[in-house]
Amino acid sequence: MAKHSFPIEASNLEAARSYILEQFDTKSWWPTQGPLQAKEEFEQLPATPEALLAWGEKWLDGSQWRQLKNAVEDTPPALG
Repeated sequence: MAKHSFPIEASNLEAARSYILEQFDTKSWWPTQGPLQAKEEFEQLPATPEALLAWGEKWLDGSQWRQLKNAVEDTPPALG
């Protein structure tokens, strides 16, 4: 699909994963190519930035990367 357009790092990993899970829950067609297979692969991913980037490069198009980036940037940082 598309090369990622922003870095997924440990600091924004949970926000990115949460956004993707929300898309799976609310849009049966997301991502547009192979949504069932994409969801199955996502569920098997280790929770690492590298794994999520590789998954996204396989399944997300440019528009979906931009939407993910916007959602992550709009998420307040976790308190820790």
